[in-house]
Amino acid sequence: MPYMRYLFFIIFFSHICIGYAQQDLPLELLTKTDEGLLHYFNEVGYDTIKQEKVARAYLNRGKKRKDTIMMARGYDRLARIFGPRKSIVFADSIIELTKNVKNITYPGLAYIIKGLEFRHLNNLPESTKNIYIAYDYAIKNDNVAHELLTLERLITNKSFWGNQQDALQLQFLRQRIIENPNYIERVKKSTRIDYWNEIPDLIIEENLNSLSTFIMCYVNLREYKKACTYLNLMSRKFNEYKGILHNNYFKIIELSKLELNYHQKHMSEVYGFERKYLLTKHEYQFEQDFDALSYVGLAYIRSNKDERGIKYLQKADSIFQNVGVTTLVPYQRNVFESLLNYYKEKNDIKNQIDILYKLNKIDSTFKENYKFFEPNMIKKFETPRLIAEKEKVINGLQKKQSLSKIMLWIGLGLLLIALSVIAYFYRRNSIYKARFKDLVIIENQNTIPEANKNEISQSSILDIGIAEEVVNEILDKLSIFEKKREFLNSDLSLQSLAETFNTNSKYLSKIINLKRQKSFPQYINDLRVNYALKELNRNETFRKYSVKAIAQESGYKNTESFSKAFFKKHGIYPSFYLKQMEENNQIIN
Repeated sequence: MPYMRYLFFIIFFSHICIGYAQQDLPLELLTKTDEGLLHYFNEVGYDTIKQEKVARAYLNRGKKRKDTIMMARGYDRLARIFGPRKSIVFADSIIELTKNVKNITYPGLAYIIKGLEFRHLNNLPESTKNIYIAYDYAIKNDNVAHELLTLERLITNKSFWGNQQDALQLQFLRQRIIENPNYIERVKKSTRIDYWNEIPDLIIEENLNSLSTFIMCYVNLREYKKACTYLNLMSRKFNEYKGILHNNYFKIIELSKLELNYHQKHMSEVYGFERKYLLTKHEYQFEQDFDALSYVGLAYIRSNKDERGIKYLQKADSIFQNVGVTTLVPYQRNVFESLLNYYKEKNDIKNQIDILYKLNKIDSTFKENYKFFEPNMIKKFETPRLIAEKEKVINGLQKKQSLSKIMLWIGLGLLLIALSVIAYFYRRNSIYKARFKDLVIIENQNTIPEANKNEISQSSILDIGIAEEVVNEILDKLSIFEKKREFLNSDLSLQSLAETFNTNSKYLSKIINLKRQKSFPQYINDLRVNYALKELNRNETFRKYSVKAIAQESGYKNTESFSKAFFKKHGIYPSFYLKQMEENNQIIN
């Protein structure tokens, strides 16, 4: 089920609420009560620096008092803000602290954390083992929140990797827990009193989660009509919900509609999703979602509109490559199979090797998952064939590029020459870094140079031999052209723009030369490059794209033209700029 696989983590930690030396802590933390610190941890949201300070302040209080549960809560909060490997270490600390303590939350929660984090590391067997242990603790301690969460994880894993009918039966069991008359009392028991006012929203959320899981089960069973029935029920239940996860559930519903429309071959509905969410600015952003891009792209390929479909699949691949989609499930493999077929038709050897490498890596992980859940499914994988195919492609490429012994010696000579110019490239890299820093400063000050707007003297107008009213009319149209970002049209030319302005290309060229003090191609390139730079600095989604995808979004037909234009204006290449931004973000985080 698209998106639902990732949401349960957010939902769970939104409701279970349930080092730095003291002299380094702000006064506002020192004066807060224990409960106040936990509330403040939630309030600061995604500011992980503040969250770490709060968590460590709470942990230090627990250590001073030798309060085991306080220390566990402190490690629990730290586990929510670090990467998977470090979070697993914090979870192990909780287990060691509380293994002999009778508590409704710990150490069960620690095993849940390990289960989630091992899934992020793509280790599904280890993830599931920890979820099983957490489920046993949930039953033993009568913690219904943990019981429902662990069941959801087991159902999802079994539905994708094991017996799908068994997964559906487990989901009916999970639903009976929610429908049980004593469910609300059980929720109160597993929820801290301070958060009882959120229980009504929590009840609706669990119902929405359950309906979404039914949709997933029936989609994997290819019973699409039943999946649609549960989707309609989910949409009606969603109308009752006003909680903090409203946007998340909206996305689940819209992506579920997209998935079902794709499977039922309702192409007009799929294209409607594209027009609504991918081709226009919308308050709900889907263009960074792997599944949204995948289904729209595969729909176009199914309709024999390969070029348009491949564009979306390449964006999905870009997210996979740059962000790292570590929790792929079987149906998402179709993206890479379609890309491989396309590159074969185009005889694109380089990209074939790249996709074959990814497919081999994906299949290797899939085999381990099936080995754990459903050993018979391993036979469906063709890893040996893919490896042989990859080697065949590589061998063919090597034959085409084989060199004689003389050429080999020449290559060695060139290598020696290359070693002698390392200093040059080191110096060039230093220059690029300096230019990057200057460019960041300029962008932060919002002072990227632009041409002077309509500053033309009367004598200049007379010099070019064009009537003043004609000049002013064209200038006004140019301003609208820039404001509407019509320069992002990759088919734009001087002639086509002149026709749009109802003038001739000579007049338009002269006015751009005079007004912008540059040629028409340079004028368009500067607009596109400035657009790309602003988007890279303000739009996190844009930074996830490959350089090729950014070039296309900025109006270029190929990456080379974009890179040359970017370098000409700013003295560095966009690939270098992206790399430096990524390194800076890692340092900050």
